[in-house]
Amino acid sequence: MAFIAIMARKPRAVLLQHDDVYDEEGWRIIIKIWKVPVSRTSPEGIDYSLSLISPEGERVVGYDNHWPKGHHRHVLVEEGPYTYGGIDALVADFKTDVIRVRRKGS
Repeated sequence: MAFIAIMARKPRAVLLQHDDVYDEEGWRIIIKIWKVPVSRTSPEGIDYSLSLISPEGERVVGYDNHWPKGHHRHVLVEEGPYTYGGIDALVADFKTDVIRVRRKGS
């Protein structure tokens, strides 16, 4: 009798959005959003990392949901929880913080 091994495919992350943009002043915005299998560490089935990097290379705004912290954000030197309400709200909230931080620096 022949043995046939059938390997189940492990679900993979699917990149939904990846933007990496520099403006004329050297500021960099990086947005990465993945659809992932729903799990204990990713209950919404979404992983993300959004960052505003200063011209000097410092992350001044960041949103992410890495394990074990879950949804949280960094704005300047403050870190706190973030209430995830979907991808559109995530990107809008991030952009609002980017605008606010950039205005403070002007």
